Amino acid sequence: VCDTDADRLASVTSKHPVEITTTNPTELIENERIEAVFIATPWPLHRQLIETAISLDKHIYCEKPLGINLEETQSMAAFAARRGVVNQAGLCLRHQPSLWKTRELVESGSVGELQFALLREDSRIPDTGDLYQTQLLDRLSGRGILWEENIHDIDSLVYLLGNLTVKDFEV
Repeated sequence: VCDTDADRLASVTSKHPVEITTTNPTELIENERIEAVFIATPWPLHRQLIETAISLDKHIYCEKPLGINLEETQSMAAFAARRGVVNQAGLCLRHQPSLWKTRELVESGSVGELQFALLREDSRIPDTGDLYQTQLLDRLSGRGILWEENIHDIDSLVYLLGNLTVKDFEV
């Protein structure tokens, strides 16, 4: 386990005993006993950690998004493929049984032809006012809630319906 905040690292490891702890992510990635890394840092830091891991042939599970844009993400994916490194973006809703069941119903046709889809992000209801992550990401990258949270909605639609094309529409 790595956390650059030593107090938080101590708190986590006091509750969950682990063999390797550090406040230096590169030290953890370079450790020969480590075969795979889970990267859960603010995303502007992903590329450096991903490329370090790939160069050392470490498999990667990284919170979304992997890169700052499609070109950067494709470059990292190509680098991983050349090195034979398994990598995956952490789009957590893909692991929700309710989404699996919805896809099963859509694919079976038992719900009829899909005419409309609405996904509601209600994990913050009631709103606790905890916008730290989004505010931090805004400061680091100039991006906001659409990039950080609503990407799950977009990914869920792609998972349910396949690749989507935006067509002309009227409001």
